[in-house]
Amino acid sequence: MDERMQRLQDLELPESILWLASQPHGEDLFFFRCGEVESPEAMRFPEGIPAEPLWQFDWWVTAARRRDAHLEYLGFDANDPENWQLLATSEKGLLTNLFSDLIEDEDWEEEEEEAMRALREAAEQVGFQGLDELLAFQAERAGDPDYAESLAEWTRTL
Repeated sequence: MDERMQRLQDLELPESILWLASQPHGEDLFFFRCGEVESPEAMRFPEGIPAEPLWQFDWWVTAARRRDAHLEYLGFDANDPENWQLLATSEKGLLTNLFSDLIEDEDWEEEEEEAMRALREAAEQVGFQGLDELLAFQAERAGDPDYAESLAEWTRTL
């Protein structure tokens, strides 16, 4: 077992998060948002906040850490690690955050039925029970200019 996998297992991540962080995603819906972490050993973290990177999307890294015996999920800019935020404190919160991005990635203009089928299959694949709740949240706040902050506040409470 490689060192990164050992560190992920040591965090005692939920099975769904461990799977997303450790599997290649070449063909599934997660390939875009849950990309392989570039140089996890050289990863810089926000000062004083040691964490284990889970996956990377372009320059944005999703990471996990143990704090007071609880898991926290963080997002931070790999180029500017002081630019970070607490995403969630639960598996449901992190998956809600991730699925919000997956919904954003879908082509809703031309392939709505296919997009919903793909999202439901992805949700089933990782045991995410909150897809309908997330869709309702998004519909309610569709025109909200502060949507990202509203989402972050909500996912931290799940």
